[in-house]
Amino acid sequence: ASTAMAAASRLAALEAARSSLVGARPCAPFIHSANVKRRSGIQLELGPRTTITYHLHPPIMRALGLHHKLKLQRSAVPALRVLRASKQLRGTMADPFRWAKVRRVERAMIPEFIDAIATLNRRLGNDNYDESVEIATLPDRVRGYEDIKLPRAAAYRAELARRLR
Repeated sequence: ASTAMAAASRLAALEAARSSLVGARPCAPFIHSANVKRRSGIQLELGPRTTITYHLHPPIMRALGLHHKLKLQRSAVPALRVLRASKQLRGTMADPFRWAKVRRVERAMIPEFIDAIATLNRRLGNDNYDESVEIATLPDRVRGYEDIKLPRAAAYRAELARRLR
């Protein structure tokens, strides 16, 4: 039962990672209405001439060779709200980033993990129970943004293949 719960938990984590919008997470905090109030509070505290600048470095811009952060003013907030709303497109054919390498890797990891758990279930016994639970928790290592996630995904896949031999 513990292996099944660990596997279900890790599968849910893989699905959640796949469904979060890469590049939108840094934007999301200041789009919420609570942060609009905080922005107003900052301007009250520091004066009406205070300007707020959002510094973003989206993965697609890094891929295109942009090595500095974009500086966006308050006028960019409506576009960022659209970006936030576009999370609903994630995983659909309308997702403009669906062919990014990190997205392809995320999608491929889900059936790989399901197959690995099926293999573990066929082999499960008292002698390999702890190893099965460890294997079921391997996806927890695959976190972060593109530059971090891709090497971790490769290491996860290698470790999974090694342990399932």
